[in-house]
Amino acid sequence: MIPRRDVWFAYLLMVCQGFLFYAVGYLTPYVESELGAPVWASALPNSAMAVGLLVAGTIVPRVVRRLGAAGAVRLWALLMAGSALMMGFGASLPVLLTGGFVVGLAGAGALTHSVATFAGHRHGVLLMRATLASVIGGVLGPLVLSAAARGIGWSLGILAPVPLALAIALLVPVGRGDVAAAASASSADRATGDTTPPPPGRRRLEPPLPRAYWLAWTFLALCIGAESTFVAWGAQVAVVRVGIPLADATALGSLFVVGLIVGRTGLGAGIGARVPPRTMLAAMVAV
Repeated sequence: MIPRRDVWFAYLLMVCQGFLFYAVGYLTPYVESELGAPVWASALPNSAMAVGLLVAGTIVPRVVRRLGAAGAVRLWALLMAGSALMMGFGASLPVLLTGGFVVGLAGAGALTHSVATFAGHRHGVLLMRATLASVIGGVLGPLVLSAAARGIGWSLGILAPVPLALAIALLVPVGRGDVAAAASASSADRATGDTTPPPPGRRRLEPPLPRAYWLAWTFLALCIGAESTFVAWGAQVAVVRVGIPLADATALGSLFVVGLIVGRTGLGAGIGARVPPRTMLAAMVAV
């Protein structure tokens, strides 16, 4: 049984992650208009975030092993707060790129924590609710940036999740939340069927990943690529084709995330929990 407090810390962490992921995406037109970056460079913060996500594949497991799940959650929260501060107060493209990279790294850590904590519990409903929390943060991102751009400036709007991230870092109790670390460590053992430690100085050989894994990986890469492209360029396309103000186009882009909220709310409520995953996936693709 997962302690209720750990569940809420994971949800709140995912709110911060979703806010910053989508906020970085919607920075593209502002990087061009306010920092004077060329069009080809305006979406580079998104690329930096993607690099952070890739690097996280190597760094995140080591951090969790060394700090434990609770310590890792504290680190991801602090890194997300720091990245928001860098992007909010950084007046140059290099600082924004660094902030985007840190968002990717810390956001991947938050995702890993949620997956390791909730996977397999209550037919995945808790995990779906965690992704819903991320999407709620995601819909707040462009709306807050849009509102801030009309008054105080987008750079201050991106600071919105900083208090929440700092609160998470301060309130996560020491020694708690190690459910995810244990789940991560034992999942590899269950996959290989071997729970004995390897000899000193030698690594246990993992079986090759099956074809089904790579099919799922390719499918996700295509979906996430399409999503990231929409988030990065959607507002600018709306400005060019429709002629609406940039702040309005940024707010309009939040409708994309509203669609995610509707879908994940249904799944988080348990709709389709008993449907075979292959059937559910086929239905999603058809829609």
